[in-house]
Amino acid sequence: MIGMEFLSRTLQASGLAVTEHPELSTVSFTHEGEQRSWEVFCRARHPVPQVMVYSLHPWIVPADRRLAMMELLTRANYGLVIGNFELDPDDGELRFKTSIDFGSDRLSGEVLARLIQHNVDAFEQYLPAVEAVIAGGDDLLRLLEQVESSAPDAGWGIPDDLDDLDLDRIDDEVDPGEQDAIR
Repeated sequence: MIGMEFLSRTLQASGLAVTEHPELSTVSFTHEGEQRSWEVFCRARHPVPQVMVYSLHPWIVPADRRLAMMELLTRANYGLVIGNFELDPDDGELRFKTSIDFGSDRLSGEVLARLIQHNVDAFEQYLPAVEAVIAGGDDLLRLLEQVESSAPDAGWGIPDDLDDLDLDRIDDEVDPGEQDAIR
């Protein structure tokens, strides 16, 4: 089973200064992004074979900006393929999460590195929109368009050719026995 020790050794081998949080089976490090620095937390769950990576925004979303932020994040999450934003409506903590359930497979350092890299890349991509909303920006659609139109093709948006896919129609056309086999 993967544990905090594996996370810590793997990240330290990459040259990161890691802080261990044994009570949470979590390790953290500071990521130096292009726009700012923030803390990244990697957590191993026991006994289930899962790892979660969280990028934690260094600012708390003020109470009067949380509804606008919830709308921004809901709109952003709708198109994300990997990962999602989370906002605690009570205290304003904002984070981005990527995770993996690796079942009976062995989690490699390469897979962990890709999970972390995707997390920090996606978080950084949306930082301008997030921080504009914290500062009072209300044109959410324009803010999202700006960050999403400049996004590299890194897999965190729905490909254009799938945008208009009618998933309800497809579910109706698939034989129920086939649906069970897919699940």
